[in-house]
Amino acid sequence: MKKHPHFPITVLRNETTRGKGYCVRKALAHANGDFAIVQDADLEYFPEDWAGLLEPLVRGETDVVYGSRKMRPSGPYPGRAMFDLALAIENTALWFCYGVPLTDVATCYKAFRTDLLRSLELMSDGFAFCPEVTCRLLSRGVPIVERPIRYLPRTRRDGKKKSKRATCSPRSTKSRVAASGSGPDGARRRPAPVKPRKDAS
Repeated sequence: MKKHPHFPITVLRNETTRGKGYCVRKALAHANGDFAIVQDADLEYFPEDWAGLLEPLVRGETDVVYGSRKMRPSGPYPGRAMFDLALAIENTALWFCYGVPLTDVATCYKAFRTDLLRSLELMSDGFAFCPEVTCRLLSRGVPIVERPIRYLPRTRRDGKKKSKRATCSPRSTKSRVAASGSGPDGARRRPAPVKPRKDAS
């Protein structure tokens, strides 16, 4: 931000770790642009690929774009076989629930019309945000367009902390959201509150 002080960047912080889904909802309360992109801070994705994600949105061709790591495969890396297997299970579960053949449902890069994303009334606080947002979109019949993106995965040696539990939780979320429109624990509940913008109505 010091290098680009002319950019209108708002920094939001949590007093404690709250999870990805919570942070997305918190950011939405402050977002004032037409489009929103989810960007993790782990340096596995390339912000230079934003333009390719935004293009279909700006042209009005779709309301949602997912960046697919499988449409532009990276080279071999530790754990690639397990990654491919886990992603195949995720994609198959989605196809089973909705009949939609996405190639990378677990991608970080998800771009939306901001008003559409707000209207989904998301509830998940953690990584279950990813399957929840997808299930809620498909439950409404909103088509999802995929575009190729680059991916440079980190390993645990690099500091990656995502656990097996975090990997399994989204799979169960798909079936629960698909069946009942509920939160990740299967119960209908209100999402954790976030502070709205001061100028929000």
